[in-house]
Amino acid sequence: MIGGDDPVAAALMAALPDGVLVIDPDARVERANPAAAELLGHPLADLVGRPVAELYFDPAEATERMVADRVGVDGRPTPREWRTGAGARKVLLVTSRVLGDRVGLVLRDPEDLADMVERLLRTAATFRAVIDSAPDCVIIHARGRIIYANRTMQQMWGGPLEALLGRPTTDLVHPDDHALVTARLAALADGQQILPFIDERLVRQDGTVFLAHVGAVAISFDGEPAVMVVARDVTEVRARQARGGQIERMVALGSLAAGVAHEIGNPLTYVLLRLDAASVRAVEVAAPHHRDVG
Repeated sequence: MIGGDDPVAAALMAALPDGVLVIDPDARVERANPAAAELLGHPLADLVGRPVAELYFDPAEATERMVADRVGVDGRPTPREWRTGAGARKVLLVTSRVLGDRVGLVLRDPEDLADMVERLLRTAATFRAVIDSAPDCVIIHARGRIIYANRTMQQMWGGPLEALLGRPTTDLVHPDDHALVTARLAALADGQQILPFIDERLVRQDGTVFLAHVGAVAISFDGEPAVMVVARDVTEVRARQARGGQIERMVALGSLAAGVAHEIGNPLTYVLLRLDAASVRAVEVAAPHHRDVG
């Protein structure tokens, strides 16, 4: 084993039949045992100091997995795709453990579980393709931190995936809505499976605020409890609705004013007509008197 300081620990790690990688805070392999080197098809000396992302078959998966490992989401064996020293794709079952500021990965060849693992990987790939291409923002968070975000969310937030992953979910919520979001998440923790859609104010990377229609559902992600959030930007929609409501209020006010004018106009017209009639009558009464005087 390379990279171990304690000779007893080094001997135990070297004797393990499963592969072991210890990842340092810079996401590089700090320690590795011979079983890991054999499973990954790399010389043992080449593993130590290598960025772990280079060992994953899909770089996008590497970023998400590293964040999930560090926040302690994983813990149960999950299938992951690795790139061997020859560049081939290899599926291994991985169990992760947080070791202070480091992460330990235990690698195991699934052997006769290969068919099941392949099916799981195909299902996961289909899920990723659907969610990544969704027109709505989708994030998955666990233990208060973001572990997945689709392309729409990255574009709406205005930053790369690497900057989103690992962030506290409250970083994306306007401070005035923190209490609301906390209460909704508490409902999920208490066993509620689905949170209905409501309007919440979210914050982009540059600090600008937009209004989103947000719903959430409790899910299992890599065998651990997590929350999937779906959000749609409704800033323009709500602005149009507000303008439409203002127009409706103006129309209603105009109708009211016309009605009031009509109600006032009716008796006023009657008075004017009576005054006209009185004037005509006065002229008629005065006419004979003028003739007699002449």
